[in-house]
Amino acid sequence: MTSKKTLVSYAVIALLLMVPFTVRAMNVRGVFDNAALMADVWFQVTLLDAYLAFFCVWIFVCRLEKSATSKALWLLGILSLGSMAIAAYILKMALVSETQQKAADSEKLSVSH
Repeated sequence: MTSKKTLVSYAVIALLLMVPFTVRAMNVRGVFDNAALMADVWFQVTLLDAYLAFFCVWIFVCRLEKSATSKALWLLGILSLGSMAIAAYILKMALVSETQQKAADSEKLSVSH
């Protein structure tokens, strides 16, 4: 597989797994109904680790995105949806880069003729 296909495959698999698992979890218990979990120190460490990783991904997103609005929206998405938003960003970048590459290729063809 090419690197792009690997990224797209990861993103699709992540979304296909996370969406139904998240819906199932929401049907069992509300997001903010987790007082028992919050008392567990290992849950606290895991949550901190996840959000530090989300913030690191967002820093990378900030290097690629141009507008402050886009950066802020991706921050909200990543902090609220986690890996689902990250997978969506990977898909977005793969599709944008493919579109940009096709445009560049067609531009090269029109210049050479």
